[in-house]
Amino acid sequence: MRYVWDRRLTRCDRDVTDPAVRGRRVGKIAFAADFNDLSHFSRAYRACYGCTPRDARRGAHRSALRPSPLRHSSCFTVGSLLPLA
Repeated sequence: MRYVWDRRLTRCDRDVTDPAVRGRRVGKIAFAADFNDLSHFSRAYRACYGCTPRDARRGAHRSALRPSPLRHSSCFTVGSLLPLA
C-alpha cells in the first residue's frame, strides 16, 4: 500500500511543479491521482515533501525563473497516514 501512496504522491508532485500544467488546479491534480479529499491530500503532501502543494507550485515557478537549492527534503514514509488494515 505504501508503494501506491508513494507513486500517487510522486505523480502529484510532478504535476504540481510542472510549468506545463500550471493552469490546472491542485485539486484536479489530486483527484486525478485518486485522492478523494483535498485536505487529506494536502496533509499527505506536506508530510512527504515538507510544504503544501501550493507552496511547491510557487517554489517551482520561482526556480524556473532563477536557480535555487533543492526545493524539498526527501520524502519520509507516510505510513502514519495510511488506514489500518
